[in-house]
Amino acid sequence: MDTLEKKPVFLHLNTSGLVSESPFVFNEPRWKETGLKIYSSREQFLEETGIFITFMSSLVFRTELVRKVENKEQYIGTYFIQSYIALATMRSRGYILLIPIIILQPPVMKRLDMICMKYGFIIITN
Repeated sequence: MDTLEKKPVFLHLNTSGLVSESPFVFNEPRWKETGLKIYSSREQFLEETGIFITFMSSLVFRTELVRKVENKEQYIGTYFIQSYIALATMRSRGYILLIPIIILQPPVMKRLDMICMKYGFIIITN
């Protein structure tokens, strides 16, 4: 709850990849669990998160900031609408927070290779 009291303009959750589903084995978390990271600069935040700004399951938006983004429809078809909206909300003054504790683990994916191939297609075509 302390995290939400900071009223961040954007919140990013730590994740880890699935290595095996039988038994469940996960990669190390993307960031070490060292405590809440607070950024006042969008550039500094993006430097650390890089491509993980595209991971929908790790993005937490403030509804009122998303509603203020003009012409959201322009991002439809880019495959990265969530990232464009996240970047737009980060233009607002305030903190960007990264919670390095693993909150989300990926679900069991029987066709992980297909997901990776599709993700590669999205990167190449955009």
